[in-house]
Amino acid sequence: MNKASEATASTILFNFQPTNAIAHIKFSNDKAAVFLV
Repeated sequence: MNKASEATASTILFNFQPTNAIAHIKFSNDKAAVFLV
């Protein structure tokens, strides 16, 4: 897992998710996909 990718995903998640959303971050081939439930 790449630290930079993790940080980027966390930033995106923090900025765009609804405050009460449950989010799952999965990493594949150094790309982060954010899934909101």
